[in-house]
Amino acid sequence: MITIKFDITTDNDNYILNKQKNYSYAFRKLYKHSDKISDPKYLDYIKTKFKLSVYELNCLKIDLNMKLNQIQTNKENLEKEILENTKEIERLSKIKNKTIKEIKVQFKLNKKIEQQNKNLSKDITFGSRSLLKQISYLNNNKELNNLKIIEKTNLYRSKRILPINYVGSLNDKNSNRYFDFDFINNSIIYKPESKIKININYNVSKKYKNQLLKLQEIKDLNVLPISVKLTFKSLMVSFDEEILNDYGFNEKEYKMDVKTVESKELKKQIYIKHKTEQNDRKLIGKISNRYCGIDLNPDYIGVTIMDENKIYDRFTYNLSDLLKKSNKSSDDKNSIYLNNKRKYEIGVIYSKLFDLLKHYRIAYFVMEDLNFKSNLDSKEANRKTKNVWNLNFQKNLINKHCNINGIQLIEVNPCYSSFIGNIMFDDFDPANASTEICRRGIIKYIKGNNFYPELTSTILDTVVNKFNEFIPDVQGVKDCKSWIELYKLFKQTEIRYRQQLNSNFNCFSQLNKKCKWNKIVHSNLVFNCF
Repeated sequence: MITIKFDITTDNDNYILNKQKNYSYAFRKLYKHSDKISDPKYLDYIKTKFKLSVYELNCLKIDLNMKLNQIQTNKENLEKEILENTKEIERLSKIKNKTIKEIKVQFKLNKKIEQQNKNLSKDITFGSRSLLKQISYLNNNKELNNLKIIEKTNLYRSKRILPINYVGSLNDKNSNRYFDFDFINNSIIYKPESKIKININYNVSKKYKNQLLKLQEIKDLNVLPISVKLTFKSLMVSFDEEILNDYGFNEKEYKMDVKTVESKELKKQIYIKHKTEQNDRKLIGKISNRYCGIDLNPDYIGVTIMDENKIYDRFTYNLSDLLKKSNKSSDDKNSIYLNNKRKYEIGVIYSKLFDLLKHYRIAYFVMEDLNFKSNLDSKEANRKTKNVWNLNFQKNLINKHCNINGIQLIEVNPCYSSFIGNIMFDDFDPANASTEICRRGIIKYIKGNNFYPELTSTILDTVVNKFNEFIPDVQGVKDCKSWIELYKLFKQTEIRYRQQLNSNFNCFSQLNKKCKWNKIVHSNLVFNCF
């Protein structure tokens, strides 16, 4: 799903603002009584009191259900973290002679659980909890802080006003019954009631203009719903990028076919038929056995382009300069600038990467199925993984570009991918890991293939030769029967297996002097990887 946000000017701001306020009051009211979300009488009361149409009420319910699901998911994740931290504390408690490091970890975990339990009991605050705390603090001295109190209170109230959500529909003209879209002339007509029409004008960049023009061509074909979130200052248009680019699942035809059968088995066969048709459509113009594998890290992004027999390209994006510290609070202007700069640069990296993937006619994009946990042993590791990695942002970018380009996304288990990659290949660590990840994507849906590559005597001999000066027990390496055994042996002997960056790699800036990332190109490509 792509969302394009742009500033607007209208000929009736007051009407939209009042509409927003009513929608926001209704949302908070229904949130407080969410147990009555299916009660017809209570819903009729909400509709009448806040002057909502039946359709607007349904959109409000969709909005609220999304919020409730988000809150429930966050709560479940927090409960899992508390349980994991409690188990770790129990483990540490059983250790009789703790090291200083273990004592510190246990202390931090106790503090963390205390804070997590507090967060678990808190309800959401409409308008920002931090602003509410600031207002409460300023009220300790009303005379001195009077102007600041007024400023913060106005900001708090404005943040409580939500955008009006209008969910798109395939059954309506323009794919949304409340709007007439004219993306050619940068004009939209908002039709909240039968006798009210509000003209909306806007300006967008060339990048978004091209997408909106494409949307204009197909909006009346009843294949793509267009959802809108409206405020008196801005408008957000959301649509499915897969359908826009003719790579989407044909939901309409699938539902028509399913209606003709009753058995679950036949319905399953119909779904497989339509899914296969979608996948075949995505493969048009691409090489069906060509894959791109990616290894995501805070400092580096390793990339490999390959098929079953040959590596065509392998390189690494160096993001180290993007992780620069401002040494100031998160709401400081410099911190905000660095965060926005990092996101912008990451967006540029993925745009460049997918342009290259078009050149190679890539059919499949392989990445790790990551569920990262914080590392309490290192503040810097915590900072990188939790604050500046932007992992979810990168995942969303990957999903967006895959949907736009019709590239099929494959997620694989990341277990020991870095270790196996560095043993099997002789390149920089992230590039090695990306090659192993790509290999796993290639074999994922091949029946009978083992998850790990075969650990042969030749590989073990290579390990001995490569790490000979660091291995105290050569025979112990040769006796390993699995990759897990070999990994544990490396851990016990504290041998560093990650291959570092060296002068054999060609490093250059991708853009200009203001660019904060480098592309490291690897020339030693490998054939017959399987």
